Amino acid sequence: MSFPRIRKILLTMNTELGKWSERQRLAFIERMLFWRGYINRKDVIDYFGISPPQATNDLVHYTTLNPEGCRYNVRKRRYETTDTMEPRLIHPDFGRDTEFLGSQIRPQPDIPFILEPTLPIRTASIPVARELCQAVHRKQSIEIQYWSVNSGSALWRRITPRGFAHDGLRWHVRAWCHQNEDFRDFVIGRMKGTRDPEPSPEADRIDDDWVSEVCLHLRPNPAEQDNVRKAIAMDYGMRAQKLTLRVPRAMLVYTARRMGFIKEPTPANLPMLNELKQLEWYKLSNK
Repeated sequence: MSFPRIRKILLTMNTELGKWSERQRLAFIERMLFWRGYINRKDVIDYFGISPPQATNDLVHYTTLNPEGCRYNVRKRRYETTDTMEPRLIHPDFGRDTEFLGSQIRPQPDIPFILEPTLPIRTASIPVARELCQAVHRKQSIEIQYWSVNSGSALWRRITPRGFAHDGLRWHVRAWCHQNEDFRDFVIGRMKGTRDPEPSPEADRIDDDWVSEVCLHLRPNPAEQDNVRKAIAMDYGMRAQKLTLRVPRAMLVYTARRMGFIKEPTPANLPMLNELKQLEWYKLSNK
């Protein structure tokens, strides 16, 4: 490849990287304005490690993108949100946005702004997860040394990994099981090792549960008083005290468990109440 060609490719890459970096900084500015109500140049400098002139340019650029969204307070030397601000770059999500902003969103540096429950760490071997991930992309099967609850020992079995799922506590790999000849979920934390990857004829097999969706139809517990049902509906953002969740069929059990439904979810045992007896799952459908 000629030097001019390489130079052109590098210039294109730098331009695209620059555009991506700028978008990240502008989205940061909007998140800070939306959630905290103000932003100054130091916020941008500290978060991205950029120069003061670049931070100034970014702030001015944002005001051109959303001129009605903020105003500069000369006395406090910061940009402040207007009462009529409408986001232009983000779709506000409190959990995701505050995680993105990190310590920048704290009103006091030494005092936590957001607390989460402390949970035990569900381990997943990085080397094992890496081998599984590469096997998916290479369309390979691979042997895993998997701890069997039934036998109480780690047995070798061959799988063709297809994708990954997180149930909120631990990672699973979705794979074709060559022993049982069906798609199954395997907990990565129960794998002690891998070996012998090889091309797999099952790599393109369709996993119906992975690509299809089902609908969970939920509502407040009908036995509760009206004011309680209204509170539950508000908490879950229900309309007309009903909520429909579309989830991949392969994630149905995990979704049900996270919402507190203990029994295995099947149309035969619906309706059922979750463990707090707040929600009733009254129907399961394909649409």
